Amino acid sequence: RFIGTVIVENAATFRALPTVPGVIAIFGRGDAVRMLASSSWLAERPLLYAGDLDHGGFQMVAALRRAGLSHIETAFMEADTARRLRPYWVVDTSR
Repeated sequence: RFIGTVIVENAATFRALPTVPGVIAIFGRGDAVRMLASSSWLAERPLLYAGDLDHGGFQMVAALRRAGLSHIETAFMEADTARRLRPYWVVDTSR
């Protein structure tokens, strides 16, 4: 069982999270998640990031890691999940 801090990119995901003892959930508000990197107390907690499987989601994880939260792990953002969801892929025009 995960005990630590969960950072989510979207409001819908944040609202859907269950209450779990020992877990802090943070709504990263999309790109504003990068402000969390300056929070020194996060450097001492297990971190899990649940973001979109898109360019922006991966940019946010990379920014957090570069800012000193290199121990952050991701949920549902690995290659196997992406391949299983291939029928739902769309062209990312956000760049």
